[in-house]
Amino acid sequence: MTMEITINKPLKDNYVFIRRETLTKAIMAGNRLKVIVPAGEETINAAEWLKSGFKIEKVFKIKDHPMVLYGGKLNIQNNKQCKIF
Repeated sequence: MTMEITINKPLKDNYVFIRRETLTKAIMAGNRLKVIVPAGEETINAAEWLKSGFKIEKVFKIKDHPMVLYGGKLNIQNNKQCKIF
């Protein structure tokens, strides 16, 4: 079974950050993560992403409670064609 995550704006070249809470939920449920970006999609193993991802702590809404994010680059298999007008 897989959990889907849609990321509309990856940083650069399909480099994305995923919340630690989302990764641990997927690990506890035994699910893989299907990460969808505008360029395509990839199914990743949450435990491997947690081990090998680049860890950052970023403050969003609550000042004294930073959100822990793990980043990495997706290897997109199915590249979607972008229409340029």
